[in-house]
Amino acid sequence: VFYVDNALPAKWKKYIKLGIEDWQPAFEAIGFKNAIVARDFPTDDPDFDPDDIRYSCFRYATTTVANAMGPSWTDPRSGEIIQASVYMYHDVLKLLHNWKFVQTAQVDPKARAAVFDEETMGASLRYVASHEIGHTLGLMHNMRASYSIPVDSLRSPAFTAKYGTTTSIMDYARFNYVAQPGDFERGVRMTPPRFGVYDRFLVKWNYTPLFAGSPEAEYAITSQWLREASADPALRYGKQQFSEPLDPRSLSEDLGDDHVRASEYGISNLKYVLSHLNAWTESDDRDYSYRKTIYNGIVNQYFTYLNHVYADVGGVYLYEKHVGDSVEHYRSVPRERQVRALEFLLGQLDDMEWLDDRSVTGNLGLVASAADAVCEAVMKAVVASPSKVGLSAALAENDAFTPEACMSLIYDRIWAPTLRRKALNLSQIKRQRLFLETLGKVAALREEGNSKSLAAMRRMEVPEAFRTDRSLLPNASAGCPGPVAGYDDPMPLFYEERPMEGLAYDCVLKIRRLLEGQRNHPDPQTRLHYRSLLHTIESYLK
Repeated sequence: VFYVDNALPAKWKKYIKLGIEDWQPAFEAIGFKNAIVARDFPTDDPDFDPDDIRYSCFRYATTTVANAMGPSWTDPRSGEIIQASVYMYHDVLKLLHNWKFVQTAQVDPKARAAVFDEETMGASLRYVASHEIGHTLGLMHNMRASYSIPVDSLRSPAFTAKYGTTTSIMDYARFNYVAQPGDFERGVRMTPPRFGVYDRFLVKWNYTPLFAGSPEAEYAITSQWLREASADPALRYGKQQFSEPLDPRSLSEDLGDDHVRASEYGISNLKYVLSHLNAWTESDDRDYSYRKTIYNGIVNQYFTYLNHVYADVGGVYLYEKHVGDSVEHYRSVPRERQVRALEFLLGQLDDMEWLDDRSVTGNLGLVASAADAVCEAVMKAVVASPSKVGLSAALAENDAFTPEACMSLIYDRIWAPTLRRKALNLSQIKRQRLFLETLGKVAALREEGNSKSLAAMRRMEVPEAFRTDRSLLPNASAGCPGPVAGYDDPMPLFYEERPMEGLAYDCVLKIRRLLEGQRNHPDPQTRLHYRSLLHTIESYLK
C-alpha cells in the first residue's frame, strides 16, 4: 500500500494514484491481484505517521527542486524490500512542462501553453509516479530500452499506440521528439508507455513465486528465462552511464536506434519551435521570462541531440556476459557508423545560425550568440575525436576507425573549400580559425595546452547565460554511484591512451603547407585570413 500525501493538490492526486496502480496488471499476470494499491493518508488513525518505516508513502515536498525519487529500505539479511516511499518535489511540474514544450510543441497544440490543462499535466505526473514506483520495487534505470525501437517506428500511429517511446517505463525517454508536424493528427503518440514489455518481464523474473525446492533449482529456472529472453532486443538492459558514455546504446534522454536520424528529426523540430515561439507565447509572457526559459531549453535540447550522436564516435557496445550466453562481451561501433556520426557533427558547424533568431533573443536581455558558444563546444569535441576513437580502434577486429583516419576526415571537411581554392565566407573563416586554435592546444603548441589535460580541454565552456546540466563531453571525473547503478567508469585492462600531440602537430604542419600555397588568394577576405593563420602557426612553432 502506498499512502498518498494529503498535501498534494487534489487535481493531481488522481493521476498520482493511477501511476502507482499502473503496476497492477504486471503482478496480476503472475498471480497477485491488487498487489499495489494507492490510498489517501488516513485521517482517523492516530497511529499513522508517514515518517514511520511501517508505512510506504508518496510524499509531496513544496520545494524548488525539479525532480522526484523513489528510495526503499531493504533487509540486508534477505534482500527483501520492507518499505519504500516516493518523494515528489513541487518543481518537477516545471521540468515536465519544459520537456513537453521543447520536445512536442511542434505537433501538439496543448504543449504550447504557458500553463498546461489538467489532463496534459496529469498524464505527465502519472508517468513520473509510475517511474518512481518502479524504483521502489527494485528496478534500476534501463537506458537501453529505447534503443530497441527503430527511429521511424516513432512516427507510426500503430507502433506508438502499443509501445509509446520506449520498451520500459524505467528508461529516460521522455516525450516523442522524433514526431514531425502532422504526425500528432495522424495518431502518433507523444508519451512513454504506461508500462513496457521489459517491465513486465522484470516483474515476472523478480517476483514470480517458484517452489523449486532449493535456491539452486530456482536459480536454474530464472536463468533459463534470461537465456530465452536474451535474443529479444526489447528485453535488453543497459546500465546508466554517469561519466563520459562508452556504450552509445545506453544513453539518457535518447530515442530510437539511430542517433543521427533521431537527432535530425529533433533538430528540425527545434527550428520549428523556435520560429514559432513568439507567436505561441506572446499573450502569456509579457516580461519575456517564459520565452527565456524555453529558449534555454531549446539550446539545452540541441546539446542533448549532439551528445547522442557524439557517443557513437569511439563507442563500444557492452554486454554483461555469463557462461553460456550467446552475446559478445564487447564490440566496437562499426566504422561506417562512427564516420557518419562525425560527419553529422561537422555538418552542424555550418548550420547553427538558426539558434541566433534575433526576433526571440533580442528581447531576452544580454544574449550574445548561442551559435558561437555551441560551435566552440562542438569544435573542441571534434578535435578531441582522434583520442576518443583510440580504445574502439584497439578493440575492433577489422576495419577500425583509427585516430589517423579520424583526423584525416576532420581535416578534409574543415579545409574542403581551401583545397578547392574557393573564396571563404565568414562562417568558414570562423570555423578554420577555431579549428587551428583548438588543434594548437592538443599539439601543446599553445601555452594552455601545457597546463590542461585533454579531458579538461574537452569540457564545454558555455557562457553562463546558456550553461545547462549537460555538456557535449561530460566531466570525466564525475562521481558514479557504483557498479549497481552504472558501468562505474569501465577501465579497459592493458590499454594506454595514445598521446595525440604528434598527430595534432602533424596536422598543423599540413595546414601550413596548404596555406603557403594560397597566401596570395585572389579574394581579399580569404587572402587576409590565410596570412593571419600562417602568422598564428609561425608563432606556435617558435
